[in-house]
Amino acid sequence: MRFETGNLDSENTEHPERSGWCVGGRAPEASLMRTGKCSVKWVTHPEGMKKRSGSDLESETRTTVILLSGRWLTRFAEDGSEVILESPGDYLTYEGALAHENEALSESRLSSSDGSVPTIDSTRMIRSWGI
Repeated sequence: MRFETGNLDSENTEHPERSGWCVGGRAPEASLMRTGKCSVKWVTHPEGMKKRSGSDLESETRTTVILLSGRWLTRFAEDGSEVILESPGDYLTYEGALAHENEALSESRLSSSDGSVPTIDSTRMIRSWGI
C-alpha cells in the first residue's frame, strides 16, 4: 500500500514556484499527487490581491473554485458579470478560456480545480480532507 500525507500550507511555503498547485503537473515527479488529468490548488490570498487569468486554458477545461474562508470576487471580462463567494462552501464553476479577474475582498482561503470534462468532484474531495 502506498500513501502520502503532509500539510499543504507548509508545502506552499517551501515551494512558492508551484503557486499553490498541489495536485497535477506541478506536483513532484515521484508524488502520488502527480497527474495529467486534473490540477488542484490550495491557497490563501491576502486581502486586496488582484489577478487576471483564464485565457491560457483550453475551452473544454472546467474550473471550480471553493471558498473555505474569506470573501472572493470573480469578475468576467466578457460581460462584466461578478460573483462574490462569501460563505464557506460557496463555489463557482466556469468554462476554461473565459477571461476573468479575481480579487480577495478579505484574506481568502480557497481550493480550486481545473480539469477536462469530466472533471473531479472537488466538493467531495474537500469533504474527504475533513474541511
